[in-house]
Amino acid sequence: PSYTGRVVTIAEIREQMAAGSA
Repeated sequence: PSYTGRVVTIAEIREQMAAGSA
């Protein structure tokens, strides 16, 4: 995923991974 210009927290990343967007 692209996180350009966006603050990504650990919770966000883990949520994405849980959604299968890793």
